[in-house]
Amino acid sequence: MDLHIATRCSCMEEDDALLELEKTLTNEEKKTLRFVRAYANKRGFLLQPDLEVLRTVIKGMTENRLRFGKPYCPCRLRTGNEEEDRKIVCPCVYHEEEIERDGQCHCMLYLKG
Repeated sequence: MDLHIATRCSCMEEDDALLELEKTLTNEEKKTLRFVRAYANKRGFLLQPDLEVLRTVIKGMTENRLRFGKPYCPCRLRTGNEEEDRKIVCPCVYHEEEIERDGQCHCMLYLKG
């Protein structure tokens, strides 16, 4: 699938792809994947269909959660100011506007459903 254009594939195909991805993730990364998948399902978003991009974002979020205690967006820079940095905890405060405007969030994790 194209990096920027997600098409609705059958749930079975999506599940199979995510199961394959899960095999390559650590237990902590699997927790992050479960969280972002549940959030996407709840909000009617699609997850990034390019598994390499998805893996990269999941790994970055997990590293930030383990290092800083919160799953900061790996595509945005932390300032060190706790109040400002709260805005970039995934799902960040910017994602809904970005998805509406661009069809995806800045990280390309969540896409318009």
